[in-house]
Amino acid sequence: NALTYDTLRPGEAGNVVASDSIVYATVGAAGLIWLDAHSGTSLGSMPPPAGLGTIDDIAMDGDLLFVLDAEPPGHLAVLSIADVLQPSRVGTIEPVDVGPFSGVSAADGVVMVSGGTSRFTVFEYDHAGALKGPEATVDLGRGQPDILVTPGGRAYVSTHYWGPYFGINTLRYDRSSHSINPLSRLPLERAGFTAGGAKPANFPIEVAALG
Repeated sequence: NALTYDTLRPGEAGNVVASDSIVYATVGAAGLIWLDAHSGTSLGSMPPPAGLGTIDDIAMDGDLLFVLDAEPPGHLAVLSIADVLQPSRVGTIEPVDVGPFSGVSAADGVVMVSGGTSRFTVFEYDHAGALKGPEATVDLGRGQPDILVTPGGRAYVSTHYWGPYFGINTLRYDRSSHSINPLSRLPLERAGFTAGGAKPANFPIEVAALG
């Protein structure tokens, strides 16, 4: 039935992050666009950096944007938005495990790629955006469609356990031991495999936080 789900068409925005009044949106093989949140006016665009075929998901930490090419074999890159209207690549592009429905999130020097139907992967980064890793990997079940990383290495991971069963797993990454430590698991009844899923990121549970 997955073949019948709605999918993104070329040029459609897939995932977004915002910095004050500037919104950055992924547009797959077309790369990245940014616009004014108040007026909707387009302010610029860029193709995927050399080494990436698409930009499918995006995360922000301060002046850094983390962009994920979720088409196998998968790559993670970092852009500087010190100049918010002129994103520029910094550091190296790193290969990363991805599968259908992969997501990326970053905070406090730790960036994690959920991996979709592949492994969950952890990298570290410095203030300039240089990536180090992979530092740890884990497989939480059938797949990990999306992730939210919070300061201190804590992460909330949407997880496909098996069959039609989904939930949210909480874990913490320990930078001193480079280990992933499970904290809790919250099964969600009737979650997952609903019509209207989009690929390749954030299916079928997207994780976000307010406040």
